[in-house]
Amino acid sequence: MRFVRESEHGVLNGETKYLLLRRVIDLHTAEIWGDFLRPLKYRNAGKAKRPCLKDSLGGTLDFGWFRDRNYGPRLFAGSIKHPDVYNGILKFIVLIMEDQVERHLPLYWKEQLKRARVNRARLIGSEYRDPRLPFRMFHDPILSSLVVNKDTTCRSHTDSNNKNGLSCMTVFGDFHGGELVFPRLRLAFDVRPGDVLIADTNREQHGNDPNMAGERISVIAYLKQLPQRRPEPRAEKPTKSRLN
Repeated sequence: MRFVRESEHGVLNGETKYLLLRRVIDLHTAEIWGDFLRPLKYRNAGKAKRPCLKDSLGGTLDFGWFRDRNYGPRLFAGSIKHPDVYNGILKFIVLIMEDQVERHLPLYWKEQLKRARVNRARLIGSEYRDPRLPFRMFHDPILSSLVVNKDTTCRSHTDSNNKNGLSCMTVFGDFHGGELVFPRLRLAFDVRPGDVLIADTNREQHGNDPNMAGERISVIAYLKQLPQRRPEPRAEKPTKSRLN
């Protein structure tokens, strides 16, 4: 197992598997943002629906968009309960991540943009493209959803439900350990505050080293493709009638 602690780009069979970028966010800013994320009302991670968090300590909270089976695309509860954090710090973090993707992986970014456009306005930061606003984002958004984990360690898993490109990650806090491990690649990423890791978590098994001390807050952003139309209502089963 090799520990990756400096900026590095890994390619396998012509496809990017990971890109670690060190010190993208200055440490003072990362410390301030961590102070805003720390007091959020997190759900108990051990009781979350994600199997990879089963029995995990700490908390988790989802933001952005997801597809409700009954009502179609909707905002996660975190976006509604913490609108100031979602519309402020978290959207700016996502903007930084997307900027790194466009800058360092331009060909991939173009392909991801095509997939993201299926969502139309259901992307993080898409409202900033509105021509009625006095300012506009300098590029199109490519991520729809994010999760904030506080003091959690995830079992080895793949993000197979996303199925849409690379995910982006950054961390905040004062901690030791908890490296993100990719067993098949035989790599462990020591992601520190201010770093951004772009990785193929949809197809590659990954999980945290459980040996962690201190406080660690991770922000992981990704793309879910959300068709615009609502799902068709389920057809009711015909009731059996008895003939008299």
